[in-house]
Amino acid sequence: MPQDLRRQALASVLPQDYRLDRLGVTIRAAEPSDLPTISCLRSDEPERARRRLDSQESGHVLYLLALINNLPVGTALLHWQSITRVPVGASVSDLYVIPQLRGLGIGTQLLKTSEALARAAGLHQISLAVNPTENRRVRHYYERLGYRDPGGQTYLNATYTRVDENGNEYVFEDWVVDMVKRL
Repeated sequence: MPQDLRRQALASVLPQDYRLDRLGVTIRAAEPSDLPTISCLRSDEPERARRRLDSQESGHVLYLLALINNLPVGTALLHWQSITRVPVGASVSDLYVIPQLRGLGIGTQLLKTSEALARAAGLHQISLAVNPTENRRVRHYYERLGYRDPGGQTYLNATYTRVDENGNEYVFEDWVVDMVKRL
């Protein structure tokens, strides 16, 4: 998707939400000039952001940022071809909002923007993956937004090194289930 078309598409599909207007949230595609401020999200975000920007430049994804006063407060990665086990449509990964601003509609806006962009691109469904045991609350949130479990099995999505409350590192296995929404 060419850069001008991408900006035009983003501007045309962003729904308004009074809570977000009060906060002054802007949602747009990430740009290389955002790299210096992306570190305020998570310590590992700058490194991942470079890879995401490269993938965006090649047209595989759209790396969305939610910003307040030009500082990133959330992200979502819209994949034009599904990366879940649902083979058709787009998918969303790495939907993230900084903990201090959760519950204000920023994540919902990132997700709705992803859905609107996929719909505008002629796609008829969108999917995402969620850990059904570690993220029960998030799974219910997705269900309220119209995402449904198509009946697939949980599968190992990734393994991460985590630190427990005593400072000990351990390997966490992220088992997920796919959820799908018709657009």
